[in-house]
Amino acid sequence: MADGRQERSLWKTSHVAHALTFLILLATGALLFSPALRSRLTGGYSLHVGLVHCWIGVAFAVATLPFARHAIWSHRPSSRDEERVSVSPSPIRRWHDAHLLFTVVAGVAFTVTGLLLWRQDLFSLVLIDWSATIHQWLTYAACVVLTAHLSVAVIVPRLRAVLEQAPATAPSRERAAAAKGVPSCS
Repeated sequence: MADGRQERSLWKTSHVAHALTFLILLATGALLFSPALRSRLTGGYSLHVGLVHCWIGVAFAVATLPFARHAIWSHRPSSRDEERVSVSPSPIRRWHDAHLLFTVVAGVAFTVTGLLLWRQDLFSLVLIDWSATIHQWLTYAACVVLTAHLSVAVIVPRLRAVLEQAPATAPSRERAAAAKGVPSCS
């Protein structure tokens, strides 16, 4: 039982670290994107915003590692694969898996494009232009996913509460999966 609590605690810590670094990167990235706003808000410290953005980007890359580890380890084949095939995953589980995949892929892509932009003196202008474009569009996509993530975080607990209070006339996929020992996403 202690291992489960320790793993949840590590997951929550990783989640908070990843969220905080992302939000700081979003704020510093917005300042880098808008020089007028940057000079208005930071005054004489405008040049430090880029350096802060780069080093927080390193922290973001490190904060992505536990999610990559979880994505890899949670999808390894096991002796219960036959049982898992018979029960389709719940919509919550599918959302969790898609969100985890986006987090890892976007984290890697942000890191690679960010490193290219940070050390642009070492690369061709064409590569730098592509990196900047990809980095910018990833930011837009990540903001959409963050909005969906926050929405689901608010809606799902309420939905679970409603479903738990509903009369149990027929077993749901979630209950059927729990009966077979398939872990839920919570």
